[in-house]
Amino acid sequence: MKNSQREIWVDNVKVIACVLVVLGHFFQSMVKASIMSDNSLHQWFIQTIYYFHVPLFFICSGYLYRRGSKNHWPNVLHKLIVLGVPYFTFSFATWALKTIFSGQVNTEMQYGLLDTLFLHPTAPYWFLYTLFFIFLITPRFNNFKICIIVFFASVIVKLAAPKLGIDIYAVNSVLGNEVWFVGGMLLNMCDPITKLRTNTKKVMGGTYY
Repeated sequence: MKNSQREIWVDNVKVIACVLVVLGHFFQSMVKASIMSDNSLHQWFIQTIYYFHVPLFFICSGYLYRRGSKNHWPNVLHKLIVLGVPYFTFSFATWALKTIFSGQVNTEMQYGLLDTLFLHPTAPYWFLYTLFFIFLITPRFNNFKICIIVFFASVIVKLAAPKLGIDIYAVNSVLGNEVWFVGGMLLNMCDPITKLRTNTKKVMGGTYY
C-alpha cells in the first residue's frame, strides 16, 4: 500500500490497543508480585480494557486483510512466515527463561516446550497463534451479503462456543475471535472513511490532505 493511501486511523487504533495491552500486563504483574494491591480500581480497569483492546487488533487485521492480495494460499504461506517467526522466537525465549528461572517469576510455565508452541500458546503470543488460524480458514469476501451472513454466524458461534465443551485451544480461540476479524472485513466493505477520502481527493484535484 502506498504511503499516500495508508490508513493512519488504523495505526492510531493499534497504538492505543498496544498501550492498553502493555498497561494491563504491567498492572497484573504488579499485583502478582504483591507490589500493588488487587483493589476494585485495578479490577475495574482490567475488566474494562479486556472488553475491547484485543478485539481492536482483530478488527484492524480483518480490515487490512481485505485490502491485500486475493490469492488465499500464497497469503497463508506469507502469514505463516510473518506471524510464525516472531511467535516461535518469543514463545521459545519466554518458555526457556521462565523454565530456567522458574523460582523467580510471577507465573511459571504450565506445559512443556512443544505443548506450549503448538497446543497451548502463552500470553501474549496467543494472539499471533490465533490470528494465523483465522487467516487460514477465512477467505476474502467480495459479496457484502455473504460477509453479513458470516458475521452474524460468527456472533452465534461466539455465544455458543463456551457451551460446546471443545477442549482444543486453537478451535476455541478462533471461534471466540472470528467475529471481530469478520467485523473488520465488513467495516472495510462499507468503509465510510475511505469513501470520504476518495471524495476529498476528487475535490482537491487528486491529492490526499
